[in-house]
Amino acid sequence: MGMFRRPTFKLPTAAQAVVVGSLCSFVIWGIIITALFLLVTKRYTGVVVDVAQERYASSGAERVGAQAGQILESAHIAFNAIDYAVQRGLYVEPLDYDALRMALEPAFAANPKLRAVDLAFDTRNDSITVRRMVPGASTGSFVLLVQSDAKDCLEQLGRFGCLSGKPPRSTDWFQLGIRLPGG
Repeated sequence: MGMFRRPTFKLPTAAQAVVVGSLCSFVIWGIIITALFLLVTKRYTGVVVDVAQERYASSGAERVGAQAGQILESAHIAFNAIDYAVQRGLYVEPLDYDALRMALEPAFAANPKLRAVDLAFDTRNDSITVRRMVPGASTGSFVLLVQSDAKDCLEQLGRFGCLSGKPPRSTDWFQLGIRLPGG
């Protein structure tokens, strides 16, 4: 019977009791925190996130729609200015740069989002671009730069008045515009 001894247990010291107690407290704390994180995570993957995403998307769509509306309104204002000048006989000749500038200047003044207007003609292979110069380029609030790829651009518009590049009829914007109703 000497082989089987009864084990003897010693009481832990105070330091060991503190270490074991701290370890048990830490494990219990970890389990509680893990359970709380799992519960909180479930909350944010459910309805709350869907509502926040929907609210963000709808406010973003409204903002983008408003900005797109302002940009399209700029194009409509420019179109109306040119149409008015043509209907009233103020802009008759396609390469009348001064009449075009006078027709578009109020549209550019009224709408700061309007940066440039490109014109091409179905009866000739010339184009005109009227663009707003960068702020501070002159003493006024803005300056319009008229450019053309016509043969008389240098003598009529000066050294910055000539455009180079491919003919306007081969550009994407001309092809798109010619396919529009009334184009």
